[in-house]
Amino acid sequence: AVVSLPKSIKNDDLINMAPLADAGITAYHAIKKVYPLIIPDSTVIVFGVGGLGHIAIQIIKSMTAAKIIAIDISQEKLELAKKYGADFTLLFSNNHDIIKECMKFTHNNGANIVFDFVGENNSTEYSLKLVKKQGTVVVVGYGGIFKESTFDLIIREINIIGSLTGTYSEFTELIQMYLDGKIKVETQRFNLREAAKADELLKNGKIQGRAVLVP
Repeated sequence: AVVSLPKSIKNDDLINMAPLADAGITAYHAIKKVYPLIIPDSTVIVFGVGGLGHIAIQIIKSMTAAKIIAIDISQEKLELAKKYGADFTLLFSNNHDIIKECMKFTHNNGANIVFDFVGENNSTEYSLKLVKKQGTVVVVGYGGIFKESTFDLIIREINIIGSLTGTYSEFTELIQMYLDGKIKVETQRFNLREAAKADELLKNGKIQGRAVLVP
């Protein structure tokens, strides 16, 4: 897709905007799917504060008055979540009871919406436990398999939505949000000869935000 940009835009901004074409639009599309459900007193969980999650937090913060809980296995990424507007952060580890902490924050209600940007390592199963009755889990990350009691899904009336990527009109809206200063993109830049290095860091979860290869 081709998007018209102001002639005055700087090369630095073009590099920062590159992830909007994949990570950004994917996060934005997922949020737009359930936007009418995010009422002012909602609690929203962002599971995974990587390339998609840190953008999602900013979009939710910009478009709604919801409280945001960020969950990740990395304390560094949780600091990134705080930087971009998360109200509460939870470290996903064996030493932390994220269900107990989440319920404490939500007064034992759970979250209205959970965005699962991980899709593996039990993230979706936890998402279903963290969402409130009649709440919605939006699964964006993929790679894992989850099992859940159909009885529990029915009794709690939980909605599960899969989300892939966005439309051209959503992409133009997202670009405008960036130009208006409503969102920023955390990038780590590599030249083309460092592509293998960037890939290795990505596999090991060491990238803050999104990796960008610059010619």
